[in-house]
Amino acid sequence: MKKIIFLTITILMLSFALPQITFGIGQMTKPIDLKDVLRGQEVTDTLYLVNSEDKEVIYQLKAEGEIADWASFYNISDKNLENPITEISIPPQSKIEAVVKFTVPQDTPNGEYTGEVAIIRAPKKEEGAGKMVVSVGERIGREVLITVTDKEIIKFETTIIPLKYGVRNGEPFKIKVIYDNQGNVSIKPALQLKITQIS
Repeated sequence: MKKIIFLTITILMLSFALPQITFGIGQMTKPIDLKDVLRGQEVTDTLYLVNSEDKEVIYQLKAEGEIADWASFYNISDKNLENPITEISIPPQSKIEAVVKFTVPQDTPNGEYTGEVAIIRAPKKEEGAGKMVVSVGERIGREVLITVTDKEIIKFETTIIPLKYGVRNGEPFKIKVIYDNQGNVSIKPALQLKITQIS
């Protein structure tokens, strides 16, 4: 019994004496599954990135596999996706979003293409007091599956909702229009509104 207690205490003391390594890198790892994508089409998805450390970190953004050359990355604030990036800075204790865009080449045969998008933090070397500490590089990948087809799918839904159901005399009648493109073809809707008086 004494030996077991001594062994337990020794292990606990060693665990406190050894340096503790905490990984501060993170991203949502739910696979990106894009179906019925046409040749030449551009499709996007959102990356959710996390920095749990108490200091700012810079992550490299990289795509690998069969879709490696199709991917480009953008800041979430770049609405028109005009300025691609290869790395992103994340403030301490923060979560931010980035955009990945996949551009399928015109000569891509039909089929399924796999790969992943990854955030990478290079290992750092720190020297001090006659010691050199080398941290392990951190990397988290997110699986990507893109199914390329030559079949156009047109599926488009429109919802029109009045902002107020009761409108007083002289008040403007305001409506909200929601477009939901569920196909794989870009559509630019044209709205025509006709108002009739029932009474």
